[in-house]
Amino acid sequence: MEAPGLDGRIESVRVAADGVRIALVVEKGGKRSLLIGRIQRGGTSGEPPVVSVLELRSVTPDLEEITAMSWAGDSRLVVVGREHEGVLQMRYVQVDGSTPEGPAPAA
Repeated sequence: MEAPGLDGRIESVRVAADGVRIALVVEKGGKRSLLIGRIQRGGTSGEPPVVSVLELRSVTPDLEEITAMSWAGDSRLVVVGREHEGVLQMRYVQVDGSTPEGPAPAA
């Protein structure tokens, strides 16, 4: 897998049901961030496929420590994380980084 622009160690990976988007929990300097990118598949027939993760971007800049995440449909994730010196919390996050209106996910 190629991931240009990835800076850190991958802790967790989840691919969306559509097979086009990927969410990564990446650790760097004691901080775990949630990054979302686009999967691009390539290669020629008869050769192993080449998979690249492009356009990686952070979608939880206010959370310092992501401990778990999972896709909750095609365009949002359930994320468990902690703000600076805060408590663990669970929230929905859209793929564009916004937080949808409505209640947080039930524990």
